[in-house]
Amino acid sequence: MIPRMALMPASGLAVLAAALHVAMPRHPEPMLRELAMLPGMQASLPPRVSLTGPPGIDSLRNITPTFVIMAEEFGAQDEPITLRLEVATNAQFLGPLLIDTSVSSTSTSITAARPLPELSTVFWRAVAKTARGDSVLSETVGPRVVAKWLRLIAPNGPGGLTLNERRPRFVWSSAEVALPAGPWTYTFELFRASGSTPVMRVAGLTDTTFTPPLDLESNTSYRWALKAQLTTGDETRVTSFASFVVVDFSRPVATLLFQNFPNPFPSSTTMSTCLWFDLRELSTVRLDIFDIRGNLVRTLVPSAEVPATLPAGRYGRALGAGGDSGCDQRFSWDGVGADGRMAPSGVYLARLMVGGSMIFRKMVFRGR
Repeated sequence: MIPRMALMPASGLAVLAAALHVAMPRHPEPMLRELAMLPGMQASLPPRVSLTGPPGIDSLRNITPTFVIMAEEFGAQDEPITLRLEVATNAQFLGPLLIDTSVSSTSTSITAARPLPELSTVFWRAVAKTARGDSVLSETVGPRVVAKWLRLIAPNGPGGLTLNERRPRFVWSSAEVALPAGPWTYTFELFRASGSTPVMRVAGLTDTTFTPPLDLESNTSYRWALKAQLTTGDETRVTSFASFVVVDFSRPVATLLFQNFPNPFPSSTTMSTCLWFDLRELSTVRLDIFDIRGNLVRTLVPSAEVPATLPAGRYGRALGAGGDSGCDQRFSWDGVGADGRMAPSGVYLARLMVGGSMIFRKMVFRGR
């Protein structure tokens, strides 16, 4: 029967390995683990500290993460053991630490009491200190990038947006946060683009969406901002990239003739080009096509289908296209002149005459 044995030097292990007919590894710790599992054999492993942090390899979605620390293979003579969690912005853990928490225990779970700075790069490690003053370090984890605390999603186009909903739905997202720092509470603010005083302010929101209880003014530019706050008093405020306009599609703000599309034409998908125009008010309208010499080629409005007097509105869009796309064929030109013959390729002019005002757009006809 093999007697119980305490930890011996590596040279002694070599002798024992030869007696047991097993190979001696270069590093004795794996050998110790094998010996410890043999009946009647007891081997001591070196003390170590394990640290389990938030999952992932790049980003840190939870800004108040939880860490689990365990001191393993320490003896009774090492107690009491103090476990220390360190979170820093550099791998050397120099300068002020973001988290520096110590607990007297052999295992502990630590949740960040304050949120980590957004978009900061962080590293973490654990340290176990024995009653005799010896210190054992865990592996260092990092770099990891802390999530942005708050993002505005919609409406939030960098170049501005046009909406047709008088009560648009505002949507945002925020980083995960644990209790007791969380949950987030939000304050919504709406501004006219030309002003700095909110025309609407709603505090105490807990959802990540908000729909105004009242209609917004049409044909008015707005921007919006959101403040997010935690129970710790930490907060952030984000403003939309650009403004948005709620458009009343039944009444445009100006009389316009848009650039025809496609241009040049025909294209690979269509033989004609579409002309859109908006009328601010009831008007007498004429839409003509001229060649570059000023000769009338075709009149689109008025026609057998479209009267000369039109109410305020948007024209040229295809029915059922939601006012945003498509082409109404009554306001398109296929290159055919008033005489029924195909016009030669070249440059042409579309002219919208409304009352005494004229608007021109240049078009290129490839011919057919």
